[in-house]
Amino acid sequence: MRTTQTIYMVANDFGKIGRACVEANYETTDLETVIQDLLTGQYSNPIRVVAFNTAERWSEDVPKMLPTNFADDAICRCAISPLRSLILSNVMREGIGTS
Repeated sequence: MRTTQTIYMVANDFGKIGRACVEANYETTDLETVIQDLLTGQYSNPIRVVAFNTAERWSEDVPKMLPTNFADDAICRCAISPLRSLILSNVMREGIGTS
């Protein structure tokens, strides 16, 4: 069982049926697993990644939590179109990275 209580959820756009956070096992909601799932194309059209910690009473968009060079590095290394779109939309919306 995980010792951290921070949960990372991916919101996905399912087209005509709408947008929703993708169901996940508690054990697979750590940041490393979510990033790996994004990199391997487990989400068809990810639109947002949100972190929350109920014990500490906070929630946050994950891009705001990442170092500014993360977006640049991820864009360069990522060949998966949906993930590139997610990163680029967050870069444009939040003004992170893009050095």
